[in-house]
Amino acid sequence: MGIQGREQPLAKLLSTLNVTQASHGAVVLLGGHAGVGKSTVVRELKQEAAARGFRTVEGRCSSVESSVPYAPFMDALRFRIARGESEAVAEVLGPLREILAPIFPELPRKRAESDNAPERPFGLIYGVLEKLAGHDPMLLVLEDIHWADKTSLDLLQRIAHRAGALRLMVVATYRSDELPATHPLRRVLASFSRDRTGEIITLDPLTREATAEMLRQMLAAEPHPDFVSAIWSRTEGNPFFVEEILNALAAGGTIEPNAEEARRIQGSRLPDTVSEVVMTRVHALGTRAVETLSVAAIMGRTVEFDLLREALGLPEEELLDIVEKLVAHQLLREERIAGKDHYTFSHALLQEALYQSVISRRRRLLHKQIATLLDGRLLPVSPEGLDRLAYHYRQGGEHEKAYEYSLLAGDDAVRLRAWNDAITYYECALEALEELKDPGIRSSPLLEKLADVAWRQGNAARARQYLEEALRICRTLNDPDSAARMLRRVASLSVQGGEEAYAAQALDEALQIVRNSPHSPELAGILDDLGRLSLLSGDLGSAESLLLKGLSASAPDARGPEEVRAMVGLGEIAVLRGETDAAMNMFDVAFEVLREDNLPVDRAVEVYTSAIHSLITAQAYDRALLWANEAVSLCAEHGLAPLVALNGSMRAAVLTVTGSSEDTLQLATAAATELRAAQSGHLRDAVRVLGFVHRVRGDLTQARKFYEEARSLGERSSSVGLALISLAEGNPREASAVIMEAMGAAPDTHVIRS
Repeated sequence: MGIQGREQPLAKLLSTLNVTQASHGAVVLLGGHAGVGKSTVVRELKQEAAARGFRTVEGRCSSVESSVPYAPFMDALRFRIARGESEAVAEVLGPLREILAPIFPELPRKRAESDNAPERPFGLIYGVLEKLAGHDPMLLVLEDIHWADKTSLDLLQRIAHRAGALRLMVVATYRSDELPATHPLRRVLASFSRDRTGEIITLDPLTREATAEMLRQMLAAEPHPDFVSAIWSRTEGNPFFVEEILNALAAGGTIEPNAEEARRIQGSRLPDTVSEVVMTRVHALGTRAVETLSVAAIMGRTVEFDLLREALGLPEEELLDIVEKLVAHQLLREERIAGKDHYTFSHALLQEALYQSVISRRRRLLHKQIATLLDGRLLPVSPEGLDRLAYHYRQGGEHEKAYEYSLLAGDDAVRLRAWNDAITYYECALEALEELKDPGIRSSPLLEKLADVAWRQGNAARARQYLEEALRICRTLNDPDSAARMLRRVASLSVQGGEEAYAAQALDEALQIVRNSPHSPELAGILDDLGRLSLLSGDLGSAESLLLKGLSASAPDARGPEEVRAMVGLGEIAVLRGETDAAMNMFDVAFEVLREDNLPVDRAVEVYTSAIHSLITAQAYDRALLWANEAVSLCAEHGLAPLVALNGSMRAAVLTVTGSSEDTLQLATAAATELRAAQSGHLRDAVRVLGFVHRVRGDLTQARKFYEEARSLGERSSSVGLALISLAEGNPREASAVIMEAMGAAPDTHVIRS
């Protein structure tokens, strides 16, 4: 397939290649319908890059592996391993090698895996790219990212923001005809258009003139205008369709591109869809070729020779003869992956057409057969293996196994901090349980896992939805302790969303449940939660009473999460009463416990956030900065990007007050941008801090803008900032009105006081 009609897009890519070679890199998304010529343009670009001394690395996505975390980036590293560069890859991976050990067992290992939580892979992968592009300019090609996992798309966006610092050009191809309205790639495209962090190039179908030129080059003859019209009308300018129709015509003898041949094309039963074109070409190779390709298509875009042989039940020599014929006819392409022979469909459309040609009942049977074969071979099971097993068991209707491997894949995605992929796997596990008519015994803990992942993403509303469904199941199963635990988490998320009254109702119900179980492990926590809710509403007396009751309900001499939360709550009360020394003592003890003990991360983050606010109120800025730094480290360690941003914004507020030399406006802006992109409920807090930083810097117009946005998002304390701006502008009446309005809008939260 030539470059006809693609000169302008190629020129744009070559221009970006020039800039990358000279100074700085960029990310380009190259889109278009299936078969429109993206691979051809990329091939030309790779040839030019090689001629200029670029290091070229390629990664590919697959419809079968669309949930494997970081799949295209890992495939790119596998590309180098296949070239015999295992030692070089292992060296450049650094600490990422231990995280990815299950994916790349062929890499040399330096040490046994550490039990410590890994650093967030986003930063590590960027570090790998930084090393690879350190000496020579680098071209990274990621093909078919419409099949990429959501975590890889997030990583691609982050690379786009930082590519300018490297001599790295990333070209990612995608099919524009496979992007429904909810496809995650649409968010990336919108971000590129809005923020101009990368370039989007779209390939349109060939014009009639470009199709004619393509025919001239392929046929080495001047085609008759009628012949051009016949081909162009049947293919609608899709280069792959043109090529496949010519292949089908060539099977009948030499092609004469004249008017008579054109009439034969128009009047014949030649296929009018690419699926029919492909199947016509495949059927010409015989029944065994069709059967082999059909089974291979069920396996995926790339298949391992030995696994295909087992699935077909053929002797090695017989299958080898068939595969050689398929390679010779350019239907399959030979590859060496992890020391084993693999064969890849020459075009994704071939695999898709063959997959669809198998009737659904046969597909289910083959998926089940392939899953069973894989289950006996993939030990130890890698993330990629878990994904394949879950996929094939799911498509094969084996719901118990689909649940098992989807759950394992979700857990592994959590380990890799691949939150979007974890949700995808856990949702698949839920679907399998629905098919199994699970009464809720397994669904409830799975919903808790989903809630935890959603919370880690900063999506409190989604987390609450999962928890409320789990709570409904717990009520049905008459599981009081689990129901109380769910109610506590629902209440915590409700407070984050500004729904204190709903939180109070949830905690009331939780307390009623555990009153019938005086030894419930949830009692102390519920009392702590009620105390903090009273503190939030300004009822210091009730808050203190409830927090002390929570401490007395705990085990003697215990130093667990509830005790630390109660201690910090009592410290906040002491700050509000002006008892600063007592408050600082409580905070210092709590800080040491937090650093020594492995508390649940959601509770630890809650404690850090509350303490930082209170320390700022007490003007204990050194301690506030210490707590903020520790909170940022904790959140980064657990891959909690939205909470890293939130605590980073509070750190910016402290540094602004203390007159730090750091650019606190940049820090606060970056935090708000991160939370805005994540659509996190914490955005309101970061926007308020941004207003505060602008006010301290004297830019009252910008300060008012951000305070008003924070107030519109439900952040009530921003009214104080607006009032201070009004006073600074000499308008005390307006300041008074703002404060009165805020007081009138304060919630009348009912909290149990006994």
